[in-house]
Amino acid sequence: LQQEVELAAQIQTSLLPREAPRVPGWDLVGINLPCRTVGGDYYDFAVEAGRLRIAIGDVSGKGTGAALLMTVLRAAVRANWAEPSLSDAMSRINRSVCQNVPTNKYVTFFVAALDPGSGRLSFVNAGHNPPLLVRADGGVERLATGGLVLGLFENVVYEEGAVEIGRGDTLAAYSDGVTETWSPDDEEFGEERLTALLTECRALGARPQQEAILRALERFEAGARATDDRTLVVLKREEVW
Repeated sequence: LQQEVELAAQIQTSLLPREAPRVPGWDLVGINLPCRTVGGDYYDFAVEAGRLRIAIGDVSGKGTGAALLMTVLRAAVRANWAEPSLSDAMSRINRSVCQNVPTNKYVTFFVAALDPGSGRLSFVNAGHNPPLLVRADGGVERLATGGLVLGLFENVVYEEGAVEIGRGDTLAAYSDGVTETWSPDDEEFGEERLTALLTECRALGARPQQEAILRALERFEAGARATDDRTLVVLKREEVW
């Protein structure tokens, strides 16, 4: 059984990006840390038709069952995320998830498409933790526009949002395993701490910011075992290129 689980973990890892695509003027990293051998968190990115596609999702539950549903999600995303309309793409992804997951399961999900030249980011948020857009001047915006989580109802209409990412701005997308990290005193790390940390280290590149967050989580939990999968994607627009 252990060998089967380890094989499943290898297969799941192979479905995640091995490295971020190189996009001139942009710095991008992503990481997935399951709390068990396999998990239900998912992230993806790729450059298609001149646009950088970014996705992050979280299947309800943990372990092998959630991991299997993650593969369903990835297939639906890859088949639809290049659609001209992200809201239409999300509706199609939702229908595919509804048709392939049990009635007691759902998925929180965020998908975005970036025009690297202009910095315009189109996005749809299906009940996921709102990604944080930290401006170079320290301002923070939450990308929450979208609609209902995936997998509950087939005919859901999603709203598409848009922002412009300026030079020096950082976008951080994460699963709830990041903010729902607990200290030995039963205190939650929370979005407020994450926002403050991102604001503090906003001048750093994407990878140093990612590493700073992971170190902060490790210090905060002080040896406690993670209770949920953690996924983190950081996108930074370079100030000079």
